[in-house]
Amino acid sequence: MNARRLTWNVVNGLAGACVMELVLDKDEAELLEGLLERCLADLREEIHHTRLAAYKTDLKADEAMIRGILSKLSAVVRPA
Repeated sequence: MNARRLTWNVVNGLAGACVMELVLDKDEAELLEGLLERCLADLREEIHHTRLAAYKTDLKADEAMIRGILSKLSAVVRPA
């Protein structure tokens, strides 16, 4: 098994910081990356169609978090 360790801090304002360790093989990491990319595409469409400003702000915050996770995941799946 050619697994890579993916470790990053997940910050929760109420509980403080916690660490999540996720061990995925290459195929699993690529699948997760693809799923997040599709989720991001769907989210962008939902943001475009949303009229309520507060909800749109929440969706944009979710979009930023997904982009951050994708960035960290891509750095491991496709190292420079």
